[in-house]
Amino acid sequence: MDKDTSTVKLHDQDDKVIKKREISNQPNISQPNGRDQSKQKVYNGLAQKTVQELASYQKRMVEKGSKRIFFRRQKRSNRPPPPVPDHEKSSEQLEMERVQKQKDVLDYEDKITYSSKYFDDVYEYRHVILPLEIARWLPHHGLMTEEECRALGVSQSVGWQHYMVHAPEPHILLFRRERGFLEKYPELAEKMKEEQEAKKKEKEEELTKTRARDENMAGSSESSNAKPDAFVPEKP
Repeated sequence: MDKDTSTVKLHDQDDKVIKKREISNQPNISQPNGRDQSKQKVYNGLAQKTVQELASYQKRMVEKGSKRIFFRRQKRSNRPPPPVPDHEKSSEQLEMERVQKQKDVLDYEDKITYSSKYFDDVYEYRHVILPLEIARWLPHHGLMTEEECRALGVSQSVGWQHYMVHAPEPHILLFRRERGFLEKYPELAEKMKEEQEAKKKEKEEELTKTRARDENMAGSSESSNAKPDAFVPEKP
């Protein structure tokens, strides 16, 4: 008799456990999103008004999150096309770009900013900031030679090397040279200086001729577009 009674009790306990699990797995229809009441946050020791305010605040935050706008990256098809390489451009287009580059360099080279020098035990450093009108003519986004830098209007003493690229701001050029370069190599420095001055003078003369030619073309076009004088008949 005792054995049968214990068996019945075990079955009753198993049924209760199974029923309890089924109830816990069922979503609570009265709660939003089918959340279980046991998982809701319980505010112990708070006034009923405070609990209601917190509940309304949570509801507003949930609604606000559902209305949030997420910005997506542009698709590759919507991005601007990459620049056309020089070997795919026509000779006329290359000539126009070369002339425009020379004009921009001559017009805006006085806006180039040069920092003061700073040193360590081996090198002296400086940085040069190009205006955006000149920076758009950067030949590439890598390290440039001294001739490429001077072609952009950078005018400084010889021996400076463009040693680092600051990717977020490519118009800031970082230079360095051996400390005491001019004192250690006076003959080389003088020779390099003469060569740079000769190249600069040649470029200025070429640009002067180009500007004179453009002015003549502009004057001739204006004269051709001018309206002829109105005909006035002579009095009898």
